[in-house]
Amino acid sequence: MFAISLSGLRRAKPGVRVWVGIAAACVVSFAGRAQAQDADSSRCDSVIVAARRDSVRTALYLTVIPLDVELSDAQRKLMATAIGTAFVPPRPFRISVFSGPSQMRTFRRIGADTLTELRAPTVTGMYRFSSTGNDSTSRPVVVRASLIPGLDAAVLEAIRSALLLSGVFIPPVGFASMQLDVRLASDSTPNALRIVEAIFPRMPVIDAVPYADNPPPKLPLAMPDDSTRRFDVVLRFVVDRAGLPALETVEVIRGSSLSYVREAFNVLPKQRFTPARVNGCAVAQVVSYPFAFVTPPAGALFRH
Repeated sequence: MFAISLSGLRRAKPGVRVWVGIAAACVVSFAGRAQAQDADSSRCDSVIVAARRDSVRTALYLTVIPLDVELSDAQRKLMATAIGTAFVPPRPFRISVFSGPSQMRTFRRIGADTLTELRAPTVTGMYRFSSTGNDSTSRPVVVRASLIPGLDAAVLEAIRSALLLSGVFIPPVGFASMQLDVRLASDSTPNALRIVEAIFPRMPVIDAVPYADNPPPKLPLAMPDDSTRRFDVVLRFVVDRAGLPALETVEVIRGSSLSYVREAFNVLPKQRFTPARVNGCAVAQVVSYPFAFVTPPAGALFRH
């Protein structure tokens, strides 16, 4: 178990600590599908905790992202401050997902299935709501699950509490409503507000490896008619302990167009991985996974 101290907006009271633990078996499924479990998960929990090599100081950052309006940095900071002040981390704070590398669908790093890398746990959750500035505010929902027990519920409750503050979540002049995303993560983004300081353990992880025969995405039926012949989509998601993409964690990092992103999403459930491992025990890991679309030369589709 690893203690984190609250700093900035929330400071821990004397004698109060928030505990962080590595929970190898706590990855949950948004769709309710069963997760594969190790034959002896309690043994693996002990093995993983004992594998700690060192620690790294990190933090949790909260960002408010307007989706359909423009807000000043000061407005976004005010909203983030309201949510961050109301946020109460779950106790114990059980970390279940490790950081990971960028993967390649068609290329594999030499020794990727045997070499260990020191990896720290990682946290990412995304939440969405709309506001009219009055009591008709919508209920916040999870759009990117954190896979940390109790964290999504804690953030949703913080958003609901913050929305009760008068004058904070009022749409700009000329807009009857606005839609906002709230991102809570261990990596900082522009306009992010640091709300929690933490010490995360680093452990020797053999990274998840995609199967060599994973199916590629199909080319969209309507391909752009220009000189560009290569289109890319990069998705970030968690590979669970069974080696499957956790679809509730998918984020679009880069996409050439909506049609290409859609085809990548269509083939994503068919992707398979050798799961990440710590001393032989499977763990969940977040990866960045690119899909490459190479269009044929003009006229090639009609050649025999």
